[in-house]
Amino acid sequence: MATTSYLYHAMGLEGYRHLRTEYRDGRIVFHIERTPRKRVCAECGARASQVRLDGRFERTFLGLPVGFKPQEIVLHGHLQICTQCEARVREPIPFADGKSRCLRALGRYIVGMCKVMTIKHVANLLGLSWDVVKDLFKANLEKRHQRRRLGKVRYLAVDEFSTHKGHKYMTTVMDLETGEILHAQEGKDASALIPFLQRLKRAKVPLKAVAMDMSKSYANAVLEVFGGSVDIVHDTFHVVALASKAIDETRRERPGQASAQQFRANRLWEVGNGREGA
Repeated sequence: MATTSYLYHAMGLEGYRHLRTEYRDGRIVFHIERTPRKRVCAECGARASQVRLDGRFERTFLGLPVGFKPQEIVLHGHLQICTQCEARVREPIPFADGKSRCLRALGRYIVGMCKVMTIKHVANLLGLSWDVVKDLFKANLEKRHQRRRLGKVRYLAVDEFSTHKGHKYMTTVMDLETGEILHAQEGKDASALIPFLQRLKRAKVPLKAVAMDMSKSYANAVLEVFGGSVDIVHDTFHVVALASKAIDETRRERPGQASAQQFRANRLWEVGNGREGA
């Protein structure tokens, strides 16, 4: 059936059959149900032959829009009794996450749009609330963070930034070779960094150096986890700032000597360039 193929290719609804289509208030509404031979037990995964139906339920999901016209999916689901494990549960819904009202296909579409538009603009374009778009984008970030591979990390940069007024900070760790943020944790002391470093050590990553400011807490965290096997590199900005501060303090402590040295240097320059007495 053509509409069933469309739902599969456009919406990612594999293993479902199309029942009917409605047009309500400017929306396209597709009614679907699970193909009988694709039914499985949500508890033990038993096949369709071991599952019998024992009631109905309906759930409505947001699908991908067609231009500016929204599309919805109404699932005519069933309660199931498994003859193998004797569980009585709702049939599983593989095309959406948990209690989300959005198809996974719509979630992927929103994430792609958020790469080139703000959350507010995506929400306005699709006629969704800001919170819905934000939650989908945040969930995608969390999944990507969990899948992040750390096996090839060699050089890290550690820094903190203020998140709120009242001295509240967040520690972040970046892969210097890829520019990817690998870790973020509230706080700016060793406890915000040590768990992540321990994770790297357990994974046996080939870490060579960690760049940071002059913070003793971060340096102590690296030393505590890796000992002396990983180099600690202080960034140029803080090194230059520290050197400039030392020079300024020395000048303030020895103004007379500095003036005399400058006078002698000027006299030598005048003599060397034939300007004495000019």
